[in-house]
Amino acid sequence: MDRRFYLSYLRKRASIKPKHVRGCRNFRASCLTDDEVSAVKQKFFDVINFEQGFAIIHPGTSSQNSERYWEGKKYSELAEALYVKYNLQAVLSGVTNDLPNIVSIAAGINTPRFSSAGKTTLRELIVLTKLARLVVAPDTGITHIAAALDTPVVALMGMNDPVDTGPYNPNGKAVVASAKLICQPCVLQDPKPVQWEQCKKTRPVTCMQELKVETVMEAVIKLNIMPI
Repeated sequence: MDRRFYLSYLRKRASIKPKHVRGCRNFRASCLTDDEVSAVKQKFFDVINFEQGFAIIHPGTSSQNSERYWEGKKYSELAEALYVKYNLQAVLSGVTNDLPNIVSIAAGINTPRFSSAGKTTLRELIVLTKLARLVVAPDTGITHIAAALDTPVVALMGMNDPVDTGPYNPNGKAVVASAKLICQPCVLQDPKPVQWEQCKKTRPVTCMQELKVETVMEAVIKLNIMPI
């Protein structure tokens, strides 16, 4: 058995916190100032409904051809479902390189939405994450930021092992949405599943393609977010 996969398996069995959670408590306690929060609220006062509440939807990943890619139309459907159930405005976040995808996602949303992509510094994005009532994103950095800030977060997981790279929150505010195929997670497996060679060339990969909006909403419900 591959050593990395074996260590991941042991971590599951022992319920050991992932290594990346170290330092989260200090980050949560000290990373934001009142002035920063006020400045962000003032900057986005006209476009984000802070009083009603908003959900950050972050579709971007570190690679434009990532195995973590989830279809844009599903993000659009998710945004509308969150508004209907929780009255949450969708705030689409990302970097400048994410703009084409985010513009397409925003065009498919018929409920209140705003794109902050390319309009925030990292610090401002952290403030927005703290102020959000929910964050939904693939397996990427903002899920860990949200978990550290105690903001409810749903991580969309495919090939990767949630125990190895998923967000962790001691208060139960970080959950995973997964298609739960029998081949998941496969990145650390040795030998690989028989469909690996074909699947790794396909976008979205099978496990992300099979992840449904309804499954993500079920994960959101587990967070017990109350509509305003």
